[in-house]
Amino acid sequence: AVLLRALPYPQAQQLVHVSGVNGNATISIPEYEFWKEHSTVFSAAAGYRGTSERRLSIGTGFEWIQTLTITSDFFRTLGVSPALGREFISAETHPGGPQAIVLSDALWRRNFGADPQVLGRAVALDDASYTVVGILPKSFWFPEAMDAFVPLRPTGGLADAGTNTQMIARLKPEVTAREAQADMV
Repeated sequence: AVLLRALPYPQAQQLVHVSGVNGNATISIPEYEFWKEHSTVFSAAAGYRGTSERRLSIGTGFEWIQTLTITSDFFRTLGVSPALGREFISAETHPGGPQAIVLSDALWRRNFGADPQVLGRAVALDDASYTVVGILPKSFWFPEAMDAFVPLRPTGGLADAGTNTQMIARLKPEVTAREAQADMV
């Protein structure tokens, strides 16, 4: 059986996945930054790295949660705003900047009792302190239900040169996917 469901984003038909050379699903940070800066066909673009299981400390216990590491423009590219709080700011995406986290609605309800006062509160993720800056809408998922999102922090090092980042983009309304493909070559 196959289950099809529409993507829960405004104008979802404008969203595209940008692949690297030879159809690689992943690209490097320099490629992402170049395409984001120089493309004339995107109204927005974002990068993300695969899910990781991380330990969220809760009182005297902990829970293993699924996180996705994203660029600051991730939610804006999808056309989604946090239900509470905000998305990441530029300072949070730079090495040495403040550590921030955006929670899914499910995690917020499950572990924080849907308390809006969690915004601005520090939580421990893998023994590092992160400030909760946003809560996502209940219906949000990408690419599946994630528990939390943390900012991607390129360092300019070897890890950024590797093809370990995926890119999504929102096409300008007048641009077709075929036109975008021609522009990227």
